[in-house]
Amino acid sequence: MKRLFTFFAIFVATILTVSAQVNEDFATVTAGDKIELDGWINHLEAGSVPVEGSEYNDELFAYFNPYNSGDDSNIMWFITPGVDLNEFENDSVKFDLAYGYFAQAEPLAIKYSLDYDSENGISSATWVDITDQCNIPTEDDIAGTFTPFLHTSLNIDDLEGTIYIAFVYTGSGNNSETTAVELDNVIVGNPKPQSRITGFSVSQQLLSSEIDLENTAVSLTVYSGTDVTSLTPEIELSEGASISPAIGSAQDFSSPFTYTVTS
Repeated sequence: MKRLFTFFAIFVATILTVSAQVNEDFATVTAGDKIELDGWINHLEAGSVPVEGSEYNDELFAYFNPYNSGDDSNIMWFITPGVDLNEFENDSVKFDLAYGYFAQAEPLAIKYSLDYDSENGISSATWVDITDQCNIPTEDDIAGTFTPFLHTSLNIDDLEGTIYIAFVYTGSGNNSETTAVELDNVIVGNPKPQSRITGFSVSQQLLSSEIDLENTAVSLTVYSGTDVTSLTPEIELSEGASISPAIGSAQDFSSPFTYTVTS
């Protein structure tokens, strides 16, 4: 009786993706510690209490509250990384806010800058106040409780250049003006759907393809004896995506081969 042995050839296709440049839910911050995230600026203009991580009902967020600091004045600047608006369409700024322990009106200002440079400092930049365009809590129903998170979504598609969003808290740690502010789910730019390969196959394959989005790789097996130096795969993409090299072209998969997928 003749026995058949099957040889498996494996090849890899790399997938590159495009997504929003700032999409922060503060899930990695530590409650009670100063927030230090890549690209973010957590600056004290006055006082001794910076923006810290905080947690409630298993939800982490950014927390502005100088209560009991003893400082006569507290001014905190919390600035997002810069986002190049030329890289996106239909740009927006989104975030959630909740206030509690109301002691003064308008403790938080929301501003943007198109000329901020971290090396030259905050004071050298031009900041445009957009607080009046945002969904801001006005008072808590019961003293000492927090308002539910309110969602703000602003269209900034008419702006050009690199934008920075600043959340600027002003209060007093001597407890006469210590409204507490919670900030969460900050998105700057346009969070486009991830561009990706959704299907990949060749006529000579033995098993279904495996698409690993986390590691941006595609792998499959083909029958023994298949000429892997000239295979023409059928490729399916997510909506709005394109691929290079183009679909329908033969490729050499004797070693890992790279595809670039973009919006």
